[in-house]
This record gives sequence, structure tokens and C-alpha cells, in this order.
Amino acid sequence: MTPTAKTAKSSISFLNTLPPENRLILASAQYAVSSIKKEDFLQYCRQDLDWRMVFELAKFHRITPFLFNHLRKLDSSYVPAEIIDKVRPQILSHTRRIIWQIDELERILKLFAQEGINVIPYKGPLLGEEIYKNALLRVCNDLDFIIDQKDLSKIKILLSQEEYEPAMDLNLVQERAYAKSENVFVFYSEKKQQVLEFQWRLMPRLHNIKLDIQMLKPRSRQITHWDTQFPFLSPEDLFSSLCLHAYKHEWLELRLFMDLAQTISTYPGLNWSKVEEQSIKLGYQRVLCISLVMLNVLFNAVIPEEIIHLIDSDISARKIAEERLRKLLQKNEVVGDDLIQSTRLVLRTKERVFDKLHYLFYLLITTTIYDWYYKPLSPTFFFLYYVIRPWRLLQKYLWKKKI
Repeated sequence: MTPTAKTAKSSISFLNTLPPENRLILASAQYAVSSIKKEDFLQYCRQDLDWRMVFELAKFHRITPFLFNHLRKLDSSYVPAEIIDKVRPQILSHTRRIIWQIDELERILKLFAQEGINVIPYKGPLLGEEIYKNALLRVCNDLDFIIDQKDLSKIKILLSQEEYEPAMDLNLVQERAYAKSENVFVFYSEKKQQVLEFQWRLMPRLHNIKLDIQMLKPRSRQITHWDTQFPFLSPEDLFSSLCLHAYKHEWLELRLFMDLAQTISTYPGLNWSKVEEQSIKLGYQRVLCISLVMLNVLFNAVIPEEIIHLIDSDISARKIAEERLRKLLQKNEVVGDDLIQSTRLVLRTKERVFDKLHYLFYLLITTTIYDWYYKPLSPTFFFLYYVIRPWRLLQKYLWKKKI
């Protein structure tokens, strides 16, 4: 038995010990991406279930539309009618929201095209339509775009005319520092109750994963949905970006893996050699391996031959995958890790010593909005934050003093 097979066998044994509510949520996700049959899904619906807990878990994992879509077709012997009636208004609200987001996405892209701004829609309802063939099934809290950082100032001006304002109130010095270290700028419209996120690279600077629009745009393509053409990532870049997105969320939501599984299903000709080559070059090889091991356990996804040898030679990747699977599924409520735990996880996912040191260095010196709120200073004294930040971190995480 190969090391990968041993890891999968151990994890699958763990799945059989899950509480019935957690197991139903997993089965719902599996059924949605066709990794189990309807009969297999129904057997988990026949158990004695706490339906309130089931839908709380579904909300956390952002798969409520999938679960509702499965359950509404069943008779009351499986799920009480009052449960369906209680959730139905939430689904109707979600449906209206997605339809509005599609209109807003098309409008914003048209506006940017008129101004000559290069942008690639990322995730959101467009991803739902592309890989699930139904945008209404995918929960989207915001609209995401990949941009060139030099266009950010022009985007701010355009969006201010469209009733969108920056979500953070930053002065010029803070904004420059933020743009240098982070990877996304957020806008919000109070009137529209809509969030827009613009990313100029897929990961913050401290991760040292330099994947930006300069690399992604030449490989992008056009897709057509709702009688409109949209720029979209190549299948290989889409899968890689979704792996990195799952990594940013510490692999703690089932929907992250559903997106990955459905991407593989949508693009059977995906070039795994390119995916592997880029992950090694940019330093997220272990992230890719962890994601694929978890996909294999959760959805029986076949690990590509081009990559399986990387997994079998990486004990750390298999160990982290098994740990993340347990954290993903075993609790009724998943709570995010603190900075120390998150930092330990990040360091374990990096193969290169330089990347580990790079992460620690920038974690220590990169000032954030939390530092600026902790001790407000005028722009003249901004340099003092490079002293304040290490002090604040020591105070909060080592001396256990609340700030």
C-alpha cells in the first residue's frame, strides 16, 4: 500500500466516527459533486438528526443551497416539512441576491472596459455558473476581481461615482503601506449592500507566492454565460487559485473542496504538469499536495499521476492533510485559529527555508490596520509602527495581555 493510500484509509476510517449531522453535511457535499449516489445520501437522511445543527453546519460550510436543493425533493419521512418551510425564505433571499450580483458584475465589467481597465472576474456567481452550471447553488458574499495594482486609483474614482466607498478609512501613508503588503482592496456600498474585492495578487506579500495578473492575463480565456462574454482564468490557473484560496482559509470549509472537485470534473483535460510546475516554481507545492489528498478522501477525487509521486515523497503534506480533515469535520462548530497556530500551520506548509524566513520577517515588520487602530499616529510618525507592531504582538500572544 502506498503512503497516499495509507493516509486515505486512515482518514476514511475517521469519517465513519463522525456525528450524524456532520456526516449528512459531508454526504450532501459529496452528492452535489456526484461522488456518491442518491441512495447513499438518503441513508444519512434516515438517521435521528438535529436539523437545527444540520443547517448551522451547512451555513458555516456555505453549502445551504446544495443541501436545500437535495432535501426539498424528499418527502416528510426524511425531513420535516416545517424545516423546509423555515429555510425556504433564506433560499429565496439568496436567489434574489445572486441574480442581482450577476447584473452588477456585468455592469461593472462594462464600466471598466469603457475605461480600458484590465480585470478578470474571480470566483463569485460566474464560477458557480461555469463549474456547477447554476450560479444559484454557490453562496457568494462578494464580487471578486483580479486587477493590475496600477489601476487601483482609477478604480477608486470610478467606484465612488457608483456609490462604492473603500471599506477601510486609511490616510495616504497607510494606504501605500497596505497596498505594498496586502493583496486585496475592499469596497462597500451601503445602499446596495454589496462588497467588491479587488486583488492585485492572489496572496499577501509575506507568503512570497507571486501570482498576479501579469502572469494570469496572458493565459486567460473568454467564456460565455447569460449571453455575455467574460474574461476568465485558464483551467490550470483556476485550480491553482482555488487551492491557494482554500489555503488562506486553512482548508476549513467544505465548499472550498467542492469548488476544487467540480473544477476537475468540468475540465477533464486539465494540464496537471503545468499545475505541478508552477506550484514548484512559486513555492506552494505542499499546498497543492495537501489540497489533493483532502480532495481524494472527501470526494474520491483521483490524484493525477503527475503529482502523486510528490505526495508520496512528502510526509508533512500527508500529515497536515489528515489533521486538517479532522479539524474540518469533527467539530459541530469550527473556530478559526489564533495567530500563533496559524503561523505554525503556514510554516509547516512551506518547503523552502527562504520562504519560512520571508514569512516570519514580514509577519514581524508588516504593520496592519490592527496596529494603526491600537495606537493611532499621524503620518509623520508612521515609522514608529515598525517598533509598535513587534511590541503589540509580544503583548498579545506571548505575555497574554489583552489590548
